[in-house]
Parts: sequence; structure tokens; C-alpha cells
Amino acid sequence: MRLETTLVSHGFSGGRGLTVAIESERRVRAAGAVPATAGILDGAIHIGLTPAELERFSVAGLSARKVGARDLAACLAQGAIGSLTVGGTMAVCRQVGIRFMGTGGIGGAFARAFQEAGATVIVADLKAPAPGTLPDAIRFEPLDVCSDEAVEALAARVERLDVLIHCAGRLVRWEEYKPTVFMSILDVHLVGNLRLANAFRGHLKATRGCLINIASMYSYFGAAHVPAYSAAKTAIVSLTKSLAIGFAEDHIRVNAIAPGWIKTEISRGGREDPTFNSKVVARLPNGEWAEPEELAGTALFLASAASNLINGVTIPVDGGYVAS
Repeated sequence: MRLETTLVSHGFSGGRGLTVAIESERRVRAAGAVPATAGILDGAIHIGLTPAELERFSVAGLSARKVGARDLAACLAQGAIGSLTVGGTMAVCRQVGIRFMGTGGIGGAFARAFQEAGATVIVADLKAPAPGTLPDAIRFEPLDVCSDEAVEALAARVERLDVLIHCAGRLVRWEEYKPTVFMSILDVHLVGNLRLANAFRGHLKATRGCLINIASMYSYFGAAHVPAYSAAKTAIVSLTKSLAIGFAEDHIRVNAIAPGWIKTEISRGGREDPTFNSKVVARLPNGEWAEPEELAGTALFLASAASNLINGVTIPVDGGYVAS
């Protein structure tokens, strides 16, 4: 019932490796076991110990105590745990700098998920998020991804970065055939992505971090109503491959997520168009648009050590839309 994995310690417990016992919540319930807790035994963090096990270890002469949220937070702050899985949810805990370009919809959902996983999160956008939209602990930075100077200035203000996610985006339905509009859409989605990758390459090299790009369902097929958006998202798939190859010498991984039909402000027009919405829902196996939070697990996985061998790929997270 218990899987054990050894993770490298960074400045915790005298530099010894940490043994993390990972116990599946599903299996615990199926076996009717006592709900699992967490404890520290001789400097190692164990997830999945029962209160009885903690007591037994203490009687045996080992130093054992129950671990609370503050204890784990302290370990995470010291970079003690690289990645941690509890109940099937991957938590990226080692990172001390997660940056999201875009605070609404998907970007906001990612920011909250990484912050809850123990990461220090910074978000950047043209304007600050509405009060109460994001936790107070998340730092905001103003940024125009279409400005070389603004991107470089932001990079200069950031000391460390482990994960960079570019979520900024826009589309203009039925207006993108105009060359000026077409170019502006590409500037945000595609050129903006390259600006960020170049500006923060040194940061990610220093931490052996990763870049996560955001593709789309339109990376796989055309879209008459948003030709520039579709072209940009198709190009993101190729750019992801190229950056993965180009940045590999710096031990930087580059992958992309292709969201399905997500309830965001940018998709509002499609959801409110009866004809368009009915076509989307009819093809979706579950018949429902998804919430932005449903993408967060994939981002956490791609940012964690569990995905170290995944590089240069675009993962559709679409509820089976492409498959159908």
C-alpha cells in the first residue's frame, strides 16, 4: 500500500536525502485504514503514517512527531522537498519563483494552484487583478508582453525563477483578417512568448527550470472566426519544440498545454453563440465546458521532477475533444 521515493534534500536535515512515503488515498479508503497523517522520523518526512505508527516509532526510540501545515511549509521554504504526491495530486514545492503572464482565467487558476502547492508565485499582466481575485501572498507585476523593454526590465527585477508560464492572450472574433489585427494577435501569443523565453533563459538555466507554453485546440485545426489566434497557437506547438531543442544545453525543459474548451473571459463569445456552443458541446464526450482549475494539475506535473523526461511536447487537456 505504500510507495517510497527518495528525494534530494536541499539544506534540510543536514543534507540527507528525504524519504517520502506516498500513500494513495483511494487505497487507504478501500482498505478501511485509519486516515493517514504526516510525521518526521529522524529528519525524514513521511506522508501516510497513522497516529499508531507515530506512537510505535516513538516507543522504539526514534524521534517522531506529527507534522502540521506549518512544519511542511517550513520544509518547503527551505527547498527540502522537490516534489510531493499525496492522494494522487502532484504538488510542486521546491520552486521559489513561479511567474504567470496573465492573471485572469487560466493564469489565475495556475497561480492559485501553485501557491497552494507551496510555491512563491508572481503574476504579471497589463493591469492588476481585481481585489480578492488572487491570494494576498501572490505578488503582482505590471507587464506588456509586446514590449521588449518592459519584458527585459521585469527580468532584471527578478532574482530567481524556476517555472515560467505564458498565459497572456487575446482574440477578436471575425476581425483578425485585418493585417494590423492579425499581427497584434501574433505579437501577444507568439512573439511575446519568445520575448519571455529569451529574457528569462538565464534565470531558468540557473535553476534548471522549465517553461510551459499555452497552445490551444486551434493548434490542431483551423478557425475561420479567429485566423490569427489559430495561426499563433499552431505556431506555439512548433516554437515549443524548437525552444526545447535550443534550451536543452542549459538543462531547461520546454513543454506546452493545449487547453480544451475552458470557461474564461476570452471564450465568452463562443459560449454565448448558440450555434458555436452547440457544436462544441456536441463533440465533447462529457458535453461540458471545463473550468480553468481543471488544467492546473497538468501544469503542476510539467513543473515537477516527475516530468523530467518530458520535453518539447504539447499535451492536449481537452476532455477528449481531439480524440472524438
